[in-house]
Amino acid sequence: MLLSGQDSGLKTVWDEICVQCQVDRFLDWDAYEMTIHAIIDGTVEKLSHDKQVDLWLLTESGWDWLYDQEDDQTRPDIVLSDITDLLRQRLLEAAGDYSNQRIRAYVEWAGSRD
Repeated sequence: MLLSGQDSGLKTVWDEICVQCQVDRFLDWDAYEMTIHAIIDGTVEKLSHDKQVDLWLLTESGWDWLYDQEDDQTRPDIVLSDITDLLRQRLLEAAGDYSNQRIRAYVEWAGSRD
């Protein structure tokens, strides 16, 4: 069930998220945001420590830790919220850049209402 309605022309939750990142947040954006958070948080928690470290090193705090390392024997104390924040940010950036015919039609329709 999509929150935009059956007549919106959007077919997937991804379509709706992309539209909301490109045009305007729906009143129900909080429901999408909570779902995104839950999925990313749960997925990151299930990753092996090595994979979590790999992702954490892409964050600002991870990069800073790596830059300051003088020996390779120290295991980092990773911060999972750094990873999940980064992944959420990248997901929303991707949604802002992604398009397909349905999204373009919705964005054009929304622009014509202004």
